Amino acid sequence: MGYVVIGILLCFSSASCYLASARPMLVSGSPSNKIMATQRSRAPAGSRVFLPIAQENNNDVNQVAGWATTLHPYFGSRSKMSIWGSSHEHSQESGASITIYSGSAQESFNCIQAGLHVFPDWYNSSDVHFFVYWTRDGFQSTGCTNLRCPGFVPAKGAALVPGQPIAPSVYGGKDRYITISLYMDPSTGDWVLYREDLATPSFLGHFPKELFTNLNDGADVGWFAFVDYRKNEPGPPMGSGHFPKEGERKAAYFKKIQLFDSRANAYDLQPGQSDLTRVFTQQECYNVSEVIQTKHDGTVFYYGGPSGCVM
Repeated sequence: MGYVVIGILLCFSSASCYLASARPMLVSGSPSNKIMATQRSRAPAGSRVFLPIAQENNNDVNQVAGWATTLHPYFGSRSKMSIWGSSHEHSQESGASITIYSGSAQESFNCIQAGLHVFPDWYNSSDVHFFVYWTRDGFQSTGCTNLRCPGFVPAKGAALVPGQPIAPSVYGGKDRYITISLYMDPSTGDWVLYREDLATPSFLGHFPKELFTNLNDGADVGWFAFVDYRKNEPGPPMGSGHFPKEGERKAAYFKKIQLFDSRANAYDLQPGQSDLTRVFTQQECYNVSEVIQTKHDGTVFYYGGPSGCVM
């Protein structure tokens, strides 16, 4: 199958507050899709954004595994995400998120993320923490993680707040997860965030529509796992630290993946839909499975890899 070279914009967490930059990536509908190596340059604290310009002279590595749409407009996503923790060194981060993004240049690049990460540099521990992030200009002057700047508005009495730790799964044992919905409210235009793995859905807060310039008419969606670490040093584990082929209760996952339309109606992501693209940086280190449809868990894929990857 032939490949098409495109520049694709994604958002990722920033292990030591870097401004990320991506090379063009090769994409097709086949399992051999590749995204070129991602590297980072310094940026203000709390920033993270993925830009379509290569940066060579730095000491940092970002690895990615997941799936993304490429033919928006979509208006959000819901997914059940597994929770995994592991021991990390400082200057290392790993995590996973639902990502909403749009814009073809840095100054117009809008992005929202909600997910989980392990980040000792920020939290002084290897606990798993819930996080959110936003930007509207590739972090040239806007955006931050959690509540480090005005932007995300937490709900009063929310069941989960940005930066809060969450108990992880146990390999081969207890499966812990969180179900997140992030979508545009058609009545207000705000991007609302819910936790839906409790007895009743819990409103966590919202990103006001005024924050953004390129999301109001819809966007693309990604479901990404990521790790960040120093070049020439062993990388941290992604997910459970095991490859996706190990499957249930052993590999990390996104399950029950859904998209939202402009009226906030949710529908299943389809494994074979034409604009669904597999994304990874270094398959021998961190991999991602095919997207499949299952009876009990809806649309599913697994991801992950062990520590020790060196670039």
